[in-house]
Amino acid sequence: MNVRAAVGAAVAAGILAACGGDVPQADLSAAAAEAFGRTLPLSEVADRIPDDASPEDSLELAERILDAWFREQVLLEQALSNLSEEELDVEREVERYRNALILHRYEDLYVARRLDTEVSDNEARALYDAQPELFRLNDYVVRAQFLHVPEAEARELPKVRKLLQSSDPAEFGKLEAWCIAHGAVHSLDPDTWWYLDDLLREVPLQVYRPQDQIADRRLIEFSSGGSIYLLRFRAHAMKDAQAPFDVVRPRIDELILHSRRQDLLRELADELLRDAWASEDLQILANDSLPAAD
Repeated sequence: MNVRAAVGAAVAAGILAACGGDVPQADLSAAAAEAFGRTLPLSEVADRIPDDASPEDSLELAERILDAWFREQVLLEQALSNLSEEELDVEREVERYRNALILHRYEDLYVARRLDTEVSDNEARALYDAQPELFRLNDYVVRAQFLHVPEAEARELPKVRKLLQSSDPAEFGKLEAWCIAHGAVHSLDPDTWWYLDDLLREVPLQVYRPQDQIADRRLIEFSSGGSIYLLRFRAHAMKDAQAPFDVVRPRIDELILHSRRQDLLRELADELLRDAWASEDLQILANDSLPAAD
């Protein structure tokens, strides 16, 4: 049967009224649909439709909800008809999933209230120095400054080249002001690290020997797509080397916080276990079935 026709004929009015708050609460327990003896309460349909939805939108959403429920039910019925009793016994799996979900929610709440999220530079540096194998690069990284402007701005380039080749932070301020005034796309912070692949998405430099090109500190200038690009590499690190500290600092913080989380949860479990044994809430009931000690 067509879902639209079914909804329109059978439950559309009830759904629209329920979503608009005009139906007494008791009536929301009425069935909106039935399949193989199983029913979908009208309240479940109404709860999934925003209160501010228009009648037309409410009807469309209701149709989708019912269609999805019918699809689920026919598949469920097919599964129930074709699986053995053993295959249908999912209680143990459901219990394991429920327990895991409850534990995860409680652990998140427990940790959120107690975890120290401040990671000092000394602590981060200690991990970085102690386990360099965790921080190997799988791409080249560079500190670079770049800008690009339409070719029509070429007359301004002598001044721009001079500013970009400077090592004076004050000159960078002047260059940034120029870029803003002329609408130039730019990244001028000399301390910002880029993965080379990310940088090349911003600056279409032809790369043929990356290990040599990124080591060259001279100003690079080229044209592409009607724009003039200026690029200068300030520092670099090679693929497979240990990543610069600043590049991996966010990951270091994550590792340290994860370790703290695990410590908190381990200490909690140990404490609860001690208390439970002390209060005799725990018992081993299968002593006779355990292998005897040598």
